[in-house]
This record gives sequence, C-alpha cells and structure tokens, in this order.
Amino acid sequence: MNTLLGILTIFYYIGHEDLSCLKSDLAQYNGYYTSMEMRGGTLTQSNIPLEILNAKKQKIELISLEHLIAVQNGFLLLFNVNYSNYRTLVVSTIDSQYCIVDFKVYPNFYAGGDTKQDTIAIPWFNSNHVTIELMNPNKENRPTYETDGLWKENLLIKTNLKLELKEQTARKLAR
Repeated sequence: MNTLLGILTIFYYIGHEDLSCLKSDLAQYNGYYTSMEMRGGTLTQSNIPLEILNAKKQKIELISLEHLIAVQNGFLLLFNVNYSNYRTLVVSTIDSQYCIVDFKVYPNFYAGGDTKQDTIAIPWFNSNHVTIELMNPNKENRPTYETDGLWKENLLIKTNLKLELKEQTARKLAR
C-alpha cells in the first residue's frame, strides 16, 4: 500500500511539473500586477499550456499581462494572447507556486472601424467572483453591456482554485 501511495505521489508531482508554471515570469511582481498602473508585463510562450495558445491557429506575437491578484490560496491571473490579427483574454487561476490550475479563454479584439465583427471581453473581479462581459463595442462612445453586450459570465473561484460557471446571461435585445 505504501509503495502504491509513493508511486501515485511521484506521478502527481511529475504531472504537477507538467503544468504550466509561470514563476519565472510572475515572481517579480510579488503577487500583484495591474496593467492600469504598470507597463511591460509579459509571459513566456513556452510556459503557457497549448490548450490556451491553440485557441487560434495563428502566429503569436505577444502574451501581455493584465492582472495578477491574490485569491483563495493562490492568484487570479488575467492575460491577453495577441495573435497576428486576433487577441484572446485568458482568465486563469494559479497556485502559490505560480502553476496554472484552471482557465477560460474569451475573444478580446477591437480593431476600430467596422465594429460589428469585433468582440471585446471586459473583466470585473471582486473577492472570489469574476464577471466577464462580452460586447461588440460601438465607435461612438465607451461600450456598455446594456448597449453593446452579447453575453455575460459569472465565475466563482472555488477553494481548490477551479473556475466554476455560476451564471451565463445573454443581453435581451430591444425589439
């Protein structure tokens, strides 16, 4: 029994090492980063899981850090993957060793001009709740969910750092 437990423990740590760990990218921020106050935060492509990077089959130009903030027993990490002509927002949780535990990927691209084809993701977070508003922005004024919204997702960060979809709401269109 102890041998089996030892083997399972080894496989757990081997599997845990295979998780994408971002310590080399994130430790310098000491658990806090926001693109609103800081500039230049990037992540190394080889540290990101292929499930995230393969959202689009395009060349990746940059992986830019948006937010890093302590939650539960780890961190909430938001970052953009900038492809050659597309961008996604990744909402993820990472453990105290900066290894990705769970994630969700959202379209997040606005090129200006014909906004009917663009979709942006606006994240809001409070404690262990994350809300993502997906919108087709208008070029006349600042986009709002009531005017430009497509759908909204409310996520709960569980104690094991898994993301749980609590609610998904589509905006009711005026007729």
